[in-house]
Amino acid sequence: MFQLNERQLATFRRAAVADFEAQLVEHCAASSPALAALGRPHLLTVVRAAIARAAGHGFTFAGPVRLFVELALLFGSAFDTDVQYPWARERLAPTDDEQPTSRGLEQIDRAAALHDASMRALTAIRGGDDEHVGAALRSLVEIAALPIPDRIDDLPALALALLEHVHPEKCAFVGEPALRELIAAGAAEGARYGLSAPRDVLLVIGLMFALGQGCTADALHPWIGRILADEVIATPTLRARQLEETAMVAARVALAEADLGS
Repeated sequence: MFQLNERQLATFRRAAVADFEAQLVEHCAASSPALAALGRPHLLTVVRAAIARAAGHGFTFAGPVRLFVELALLFGSAFDTDVQYPWARERLAPTDDEQPTSRGLEQIDRAAALHDASMRALTAIRGGDDEHVGAALRSLVEIAALPIPDRIDDLPALALALLEHVHPEKCAFVGEPALRELIAAGAAEGARYGLSAPRDVLLVIGLMFALGQGCTADALHPWIGRILADEVIATPTLRARQLEETAMVAARVALAEADLGS
């Protein structure tokens, strides 16, 4: 009888993993022009990072891993720790009575629960036909054109009001306590890059709200971290302006795509 030795088995496993990764990369590229524009090599890095993150939650089967990768594309690569999405953390947590012999079934059950919760979130945030997306982008473009005072007594209150104006459906679904956590995290992240002016802090908060709490280090949006860390740009304020300009270009492109799809 023909038998494979361990080295041959390892080779087959690596080939299977590489084929799975390639399938996911093509799926990502086909799902969005913005993702396709990142290029296959960069997308492979994104996919591998998501697979590793999924494994950290005990997801090793193809179905659960694919779901995790897709949710990372939709909600941000760090969706599993994002304060906006506690439903993800809850469904990813292993059950207390998990036994080694039932881990396969257990991850399938968790993946099914995660899928159901994510569908509810997407419907609430984006709308049944993504109708909330275009409205939010239009509001964002309008808000971005408004002047922001250099001094604001209650920045968190203003941030909350702006988020609710831009995307009321998402704010209602996420809830004020989580939004205030996100606002605090955005202010802290802005300070880490030397951003303290109200407009600059609001920009970071807005990016986290739209693209995920981990967006400043997310390979899905490499331009954010690259601009924030670009020492060629002389000051943090100038970096913030470059970041804002780039973000608004992306928003207008996304709005055009949303209008074409409507």
